[in-house]
Amino acid sequence: MIKMPIEKQTLAQDLTDDQAQQLLIVVRQYMPPAEVEQIARALQLAEETCGGVRGERPIPPLEHALAVASILAQNHIDAVGVAAALVFEAVDAELLTLERVESTLGSPVARVVGSMLRMNILERTKKHAGAQLNVPDRPQGEPGNARESKKQRIRDALQRQQAETVRKMFFAMAEDPRVVLLKLAYRLHAMQLICAHAYPVDREEILTMAHETREIYAPLAGRLGMSRVESDLEDRAFEVLEP
Repeated sequence: MIKMPIEKQTLAQDLTDDQAQQLLIVVRQYMPPAEVEQIARALQLAEETCGGVRGERPIPPLEHALAVASILAQNHIDAVGVAAALVFEAVDAELLTLERVESTLGSPVARVVGSMLRMNILERTKKHAGAQLNVPDRPQGEPGNARESKKQRIRDALQRQQAETVRKMFFAMAEDPRVVLLKLAYRLHAMQLICAHAYPVDREEILTMAHETREIYAPLAGRLGMSRVESDLEDRAFEVLEP
């Protein structure tokens, strides 16, 4: 993890303070006081563990967590889901243990965070395997049909990966629907960053994410009754795939 310079750290702190206050305003509109208190504890835990940390991601972990939690709160997801969103970044970055999450926020929050963590580990393994399938420029003298065969193998592998993504989603829904809601919020925020040109990945990965978003994540959001998220995911994917 990388600590930010003082000036940037101050600006980031101001931004996250504003995000945190806005989040509390939103949750107070639909949560009872006891659940708002749980969100406040999750905020404090997130700030203690990853406040001021930059890391190697497009935006600081705390800012990322607040953005994802805000997406869930705007869709009136319960306190367990929003609290899990607030602390997941710290757990994923190994700045916070699941044991402390459970002792501070309760076992339902820890269960959602743990399930999301396992899903992400599987997804990273899939991406690593997919990277081995990248096709380099055709060497001089390589027949065109050999390259087409490689491309077809990649397309087949991507289709298998998409099917595996769907299976993992439905398994997570059976375990706790909040895990899928959290995954949808993360995907929406990632697509927002991509459309703002603030997501430092290569073009092929962006196109893959946009295809997954259009074909898997947006329809799933619709089936879960999150029409606003579904529409936003479709718009972001369309912006990438049909500029």
